[in-house]
This record gives sequence, C-alpha cells and structure tokens, in this order.
Amino acid sequence: MIRWLKRLFRFFLLLFLVGVCGLIWLFSQRDAAFFFTMNNLDEQRVVDQAFTSVEVTAQTSDISIKTDSIPSARLRFTGSVPEERKESLKLVSEVQPNGTLYVKIVETEEHTLLKPGFHKLHLEITLPEKEEPYKVIRVQTSFGDVSANSVQTEKGRFATHLGDISLSEVSGDEIQVKTDTGDIQLNRVLAAIEVDNSLGDVEVAMPELLHDIRAKTETGDVTISITKTPSEAILDLGTSLGDVQVDWDRTAIKTGGPTISAKTSLGDIRIQ
Repeated sequence: MIRWLKRLFRFFLLLFLVGVCGLIWLFSQRDAAFFFTMNNLDEQRVVDQAFTSVEVTAQTSDISIKTDSIPSARLRFTGSVPEERKESLKLVSEVQPNGTLYVKIVETEEHTLLKPGFHKLHLEITLPEKEEPYKVIRVQTSFGDVSANSVQTEKGRFATHLGDISLSEVSGDEIQVKTDTGDIQLNRVLAAIEVDNSLGDVEVAMPELLHDIRAKTETGDVTISITKTPSEAILDLGTSLGDVQVDWDRTAIKTGGPTISAKTSLGDIRIQ
C-alpha cells in the first residue's frame, strides 16, 4: 500500500512539474518569438596561455567541458538571443596569475525562472589533454545543464540550480556534483564521489568500486551499478519512503573497503 501511495504521489508531482515547466517554456517562447527579432550567436575563442586549473560560471547557459588532442584551449559560445538583448551578453576569459583559466558568461540583465530572456545558450570548452591532471575544475551555472567528458582533475565541482548534470570518463581524487532540480548521471567517474540533489534521480555506473560513493537526493531514486562485484564494501543505505534493493550476494562481501552511501527521502535505492 505504501509503495502505491508513494508512486501515486510521485506521479502527480511529476504532472505538476511538467505543467510548471510548460508554462515557463510558453513564457520564454512568447517573449522571444513574438516580441523580439532573434539573432544567432556564435563566438569562438582560442586561449594560448598555459594554465593548471579551470573555473567556469554562467547564469542561463548550458556548459559542456571536455579534453582533446589540441595545443590550446578552445571556447565556443552559441545560442539564439533577442537582438535587443545581444549586447547584454559577454564572454569573458583570462588566465589568472595563479594559473587558473577563468571563463564567465556575463549577463548584465537580471533573469529569473519565469523570465530567462533567451532561447537555449551553450558554452562549449575544449581543454588540451595533459599527462598530469588539472588541479581544480569548477563549473557552475544557475539555469542550465552541465556535462563533462574525458576530463582528468585532482578536484572537480560541477553544479547547477536548475538542470541536469552528466559526467563521463572523468577521473581524479575528489568529484562533487550538485543540482537543486534535475537528474544526475555519472558514468565511469573514477574518483571519490559526492552527489547532492534535491529533486531528481541519481545514477552512478562504474567498472569497479575503488573509491567512496556518497549520493543523496530528497525526492528521486538512487541507482548505483558496479560491473565487478566488490570483495569488500561498506553499505550505508536509507530511504524514508521507498524500497532498498541490493542485487549482490552480500554474504560474499566482507565489511570494509570503500563506502557506498545512498540516501533519499522519497524514492527507491538499488545497488547492482
């Protein structure tokens, strides 16, 4: 009975959120399509200076970051914006004295959830591949998705207030991921992982358990998939309203080694 009540509640919550998102989309489309002349934005830039860390911030832009076999970093900022607001957008980049590549989308107009002011914006950053990992990579946006692919960093932080986060082939010592509303997907993230979500599902998939995994969401499911069943692990699992399922043969797993901590208030937890 509790399971069905939980699923019914989540179904109506999903319908409510879909309705809210639809209203937001209609407002943004009305502002852009009927009251503004739209211009395509495509700004590209090459950063020749050497750097060891990266910090990226934006307000209403998706951000993707990856590495490639190139000598210099490349930045590309694209989107469709109202002609009247094009001047309020500015791509800023500089290599600071401490060796950090600082990239920011400056927006001089104030935007809110009900009036984002733009169609979809996208900031793509391609970093040179290095033998040594980058020291720190921080990526932050307010209304947008965040993704990272084939990145090595000692410490990484990827965050958004409203949007999904997807990391693939990311390695390092510590990786922190946070969103207030959105889904989080981590694939082959080889590092100690800390995931914090308020509304959305969390999925973590990796070949083997080598580091601690700590995943928390208030409303959503947590699924952690390990291809090679570990010989030892510490499981700290908990949900206030939902099911907990562990597909491993727990009698064959010793207590010790890396910790898997998965917590949710409203949702299921599955370890497989």
